[in-house]
Amino acid sequence: MTERVDGGWLLRATPGVDRGRSNHALTPCRSLAAAEMPAAIDRVEEFARRHGIRPGIQVSPLGVHGALMSELDHRGLGAPVAGACAGGAGGRRRRFIYAVGARGG
Repeated sequence: MTERVDGGWLLRATPGVDRGRSNHALTPCRSLAAAEMPAAIDRVEEFARRHGIRPGIQVSPLGVHGALMSELDHRGLGAPVAGACAGGAGGRRRRFIYAVGARGG
């Protein structure tokens, strides 16, 4: 199941599947303003709780989400758990997946 929310986020949950990519929120394809990040991260965590999944954010494309990745790191909301993935037209597009609920330690 998916839920599109204001700001261009796509929240995803796949009941019965405990695979990260199927249950991670997708970031919008634009830079995020610092003021909108806290509410967006809270919304991802609330969606995950509501659907009984581990919260996570698939950060892509990396070129526009440096500030979001810095915010996630600053909050201690987990380390990146994935790296590059295949992109369109035979190219490679880089992305990271953050396990939002996993606090580093």
